[in-house]
Amino acid sequence: MLTKLYYFLTVAKTGNLTRAAEDLFISQPALTMSIKRLEKELGVALFTRKNNRLYLTQYGEKVLPYADKLYNDYVLLRSALNIKSEPVQRIKFGSGISNMAQIVEIYMDKVCDGSIVFQQYYDYYDLRNALLEHRIDFAFCAPPITGNEIASIDIFSEPICALMNQFHPLSNSTYLTIDDLMEFPLITFPKNSPMRVAIDQAFAHVNTQAKFFVEVDSIGIPNMLTSERSNLITLYPLSRARSEHVLNGLVYKPILEPAFKRTLDISWSDASPVNFLEEIVAAMKDFFANAPRFQKWGSFPLEKA
Repeated sequence: MLTKLYYFLTVAKTGNLTRAAEDLFISQPALTMSIKRLEKELGVALFTRKNNRLYLTQYGEKVLPYADKLYNDYVLLRSALNIKSEPVQRIKFGSGISNMAQIVEIYMDKVCDGSIVFQQYYDYYDLRNALLEHRIDFAFCAPPITGNEIASIDIFSEPICALMNQFHPLSNSTYLTIDDLMEFPLITFPKNSPMRVAIDQAFAHVNTQAKFFVEVDSIGIPNMLTSERSNLITLYPLSRARSEHVLNGLVYKPILEPAFKRTLDISWSDASPVNFLEEIVAAMKDFFANAPRFQKWGSFPLEKA
């Protein structure tokens, strides 16, 4: 509650969510969610928007002096106990999984009371170094971050599928083999990106040297596949392949090789605040167990054919 009150006071002072989030060193979505949860707990709206500025409602005006007194009393209490006054213990997350910001910042906000800082990493080894150098407390990544000073727990696994357009010669196949993949040009993610590391590990596990046609970022890959004459194939995790099917009409097929999967882990170092760990793991597992696009193969119509 004290964290939410501190956030409320900061927003009331600045009148702007973006500026308040910058002052608090958290993301705007996490701050917005914290304010909404405080309003839900109190049963009243605290702010109203006018001309791109937030103003206190009549209820917000009533809450303000009490929130200010409660928080100041807390600071005085810490001072009396000779405890260094710091408003919030912030938990720093790093992620090598694209589109994980909303999951980490909002869903995890339920566990960490809004006191989180999130950073997206596009290089697997940059994320690993950030964890080893204690610039982040926890890392979400697939494949898992490994090292002598790093511990990890599996959160979620999903197949890596072959993604292609509906006119591709293999689009009517029930599944694909490694030999099938090698017959057509493969486009893939940039080297050292987490997904590319997972793909390289899968090919290494089956003792096969992949013949990549070109490296393209995740935004450019669907555009290359949607051409009617394209005979290209790429490899996507099942959850993202499902999204591309819905958005662009692309077809995805399972690969008949167990090594072609990605496993999402949460990793931490000896300096991480592990008192949060059990709740974090439980919250993340709950999310993946209930989010529709992360369900097991066979949950979507295309997979029942």
